[in-house]
Amino acid sequence: MGEAKRRKEAVLNGPCPCGSTKIARRCCFNGRDWHKPPAVLGLKALPPTSRVEKCYMKELGSCVGPISGEHIISKSVILVLRADGDFSISGLPWLEAGEAKILYNLEANCLCVKHNSALTRLDDAARYFFASMKLYLETDAGLRHALVSGHDIERLLPRA
Repeated sequence: MGEAKRRKEAVLNGPCPCGSTKIARRCCFNGRDWHKPPAVLGLKALPPTSRVEKCYMKELGSCVGPISGEHIISKSVILVLRADGDFSISGLPWLEAGEAKILYNLEANCLCVKHNSALTRLDDAARYFFASMKLYLETDAGLRHALVSGHDIERLLPRA
């Protein structure tokens, strides 16, 4: 077996670069290309129960109260960005001009408990994306790979 083929087999039989615990060839490699599928949230598949009027997803009719604090910036992302220091923001409408605020969390009471819980997979995707970016920017370890779903990252970012 040639060296290139040996390296390819080692990659395909090793952990998937998407951060899962699965072997790469059984996770995000389809035999020809790498592809991280988007997280399945299953929001539309939740059985109809009731509506909580303050829930942004009340139109789905599958609310379970009470309203909970949805992280506008995932708490796991804030922890990654803080590292051993602080993470601060400024320029938000509720801050005075020039004022900066150290963030420990940033949440809004806009989702019921059930819908907030359904978004956990997006929080996990955000944590992995930001942790990978931080690692790659802070270390010089040569060639590295992280596989993320562009669809998930797009769902995390606010729309203009």
